[in-house]
Amino acid sequence: MTVRWPRDDWLDALWDCEDPALKPAERTMAYTYARYAGKTDLTWCPDEEMRRRTGISSRDTLNKTRKTLISRGWLVEVERPRQHRSGRYRMTIPESEGEMRRHEQLSDG
Repeated sequence: MTVRWPRDDWLDALWDCEDPALKPAERTMAYTYARYAGKTDLTWCPDEEMRRRTGISSRDTLNKTRKTLISRGWLVEVERPRQHRSGRYRMTIPESEGEMRRHEQLSDG
Protein backbone atom coordinates (compact mmCIF):
# COMPACT_ATOMS: atom_id res chain seq x y z
CA MET A 1 0.00 0.00 0.00
CA THR A 2 1.32 3.43 -0.94
CA VAL A 3 1.20 6.11 1.72
CA ARG A 4 -0.11 9.48 0.58
CA TRP A 5 1.01 12.43 2.61
CA PRO A 6 -0.97 15.70 2.77
CA ARG A 7 1.60 17.36 0.52
CA ASP A 8 0.88 14.79 -2.22
CA ASP A 9 -2.84 15.63 -2.33
CA TRP A 10 -2.00 19.34 -2.17
CA LEU A 11 0.43 19.17 -5.09
CA ASP A 12 -1.96 17.06 -7.18
CA ALA A 13 -4.74 19.61 -6.64
CA LEU A 14 -2.40 22.49 -7.45
CA TRP A 15 -1.05 20.90 -10.65
CA ASP A 16 -4.58 20.03 -11.82
CA CYS A 17 -6.11 23.43 -11.08
CA GLU A 18 -6.80 25.80 -13.94
CA ASP A 19 -6.53 29.04 -11.96
CA PRO A 20 -4.94 31.61 -14.30
CA ALA A 21 -3.42 33.40 -11.28
CA LEU A 22 -1.11 30.42 -10.73
CA LYS A 23 1.71 31.11 -13.11
CA PRO A 24 4.95 29.08 -13.29
CA ALA A 25 6.52 31.08 -10.44
CA GLU A 26 3.63 30.25 -8.08
CA ARG A 27 3.70 26.58 -9.06
CA THR A 28 7.47 26.39 -8.60
CA MET A 29 7.22 28.06 -5.20
CA ALA A 30 4.42 25.67 -4.23
CA TYR A 31 6.54 22.69 -5.23
CA THR A 32 9.39 23.99 -3.06
CA TYR A 33 7.07 24.43 -0.08
CA ALA A 34 5.80 20.88 -0.59
CA ARG A 35 9.36 19.56 -0.52
CA TYR A 36 9.88 21.25 2.85
CA ALA A 37 6.58 19.96 4.29
CA GLY A 38 7.69 16.38 4.79
CA LYS A 39 4.83 14.28 6.13
CA THR A 40 2.67 17.14 7.39
CA ASP A 41 0.63 19.98 5.94
CA LEU A 42 2.85 22.59 7.63
CA THR A 43 5.70 24.06 5.63
CA TRP A 44 8.40 26.70 5.64
CA CYS A 45 11.41 27.59 3.51
CA PRO A 46 14.07 30.24 4.08
CA ASP A 47 13.89 33.03 1.48
CA GLU A 48 17.48 32.43 0.42
CA GLU A 49 16.71 28.77 -0.31
CA MET A 50 13.42 29.71 -2.02
CA ARG A 51 15.36 32.08 -4.31
CA ARG A 52 17.85 29.35 -5.14
CA ARG A 53 15.21 26.73 -5.89
CA THR A 54 12.79 28.95 -7.84
CA GLY A 55 15.19 31.26 -9.65
CA ILE A 56 13.30 34.28 -8.29
CA SER A 57 16.00 36.77 -7.36
CA SER A 58 13.90 39.78 -6.34
CA ARG A 59 12.60 39.93 -2.77
CA ASP A 60 9.53 41.83 -4.02
CA THR A 61 8.73 39.14 -6.58
CA LEU A 62 9.24 36.44 -3.97
CA ASN A 63 6.80 38.18 -1.60
CA LYS A 64 4.28 38.84 -4.39
CA THR A 65 4.39 35.19 -5.48
CA ARG A 66 3.86 33.99 -1.90
CA LYS A 67 0.99 36.46 -1.42
CA THR A 68 -0.69 35.07 -4.54
CA LEU A 69 -0.59 31.55 -3.08
CA ILE A 70 -2.05 32.92 0.17
CA SER A 71 -4.77 35.05 -1.48
CA ARG A 72 -5.85 32.16 -3.75
CA GLY A 73 -6.21 29.87 -0.72
CA TRP A 74 -3.28 27.51 -1.28
CA LEU A 75 -1.31 28.67 1.78
CA VAL A 76 -2.46 29.97 5.15
CA GLU A 77 0.04 31.87 7.27
CA VAL A 78 0.41 30.10 10.62
CA GLU A 79 3.40 32.06 11.93
CA ARG A 80 4.65 35.37 10.58
CA PRO A 81 8.28 35.56 9.48
CA ARG A 82 10.60 37.39 11.85
CA GLN A 83 14.30 38.04 12.16
CA HIS A 84 16.30 34.87 11.43
CA ARG A 85 13.13 32.77 11.17
CA SER A 86 11.03 31.92 8.13
CA GLY A 87 7.27 32.17 8.13
CA ARG A 88 5.29 28.97 8.66
CA TYR A 89 2.39 28.08 6.39
CA ARG A 90 -0.35 25.45 6.23
CA MET A 91 -0.90 23.97 2.78
CA THR A 92 -4.62 24.06 2.01
CA ILE A 93 -6.75 23.18 -1.00
CA PRO A 94 -9.17 26.02 -1.78
CA GLU A 95 -12.82 25.04 -1.32
CA SER A 96 -13.62 25.31 -5.05
CA GLU A 97 -10.70 23.05 -6.00
CA GLY A 98 -11.56 20.53 -3.28
CA GLU A 99 -15.17 20.29 -4.48
CA MET A 100 -14.02 19.80 -8.08
CA ARG A 101 -11.59 17.01 -7.06
CA ARG A 102 -14.23 15.20 -4.98
CA HIS A 103 -16.67 15.35 -7.90
CA GLU A 104 -14.04 13.94 -10.28
CA GLN A 105 -13.18 11.12 -7.85
CA LEU A 106 -16.86 10.18 -7.48
CA SER A 107 -17.43 10.11 -11.24
CA ASP A 108 -14.28 8.00 -11.76
CA GLY A 109 -15.22 5.49 -9.03
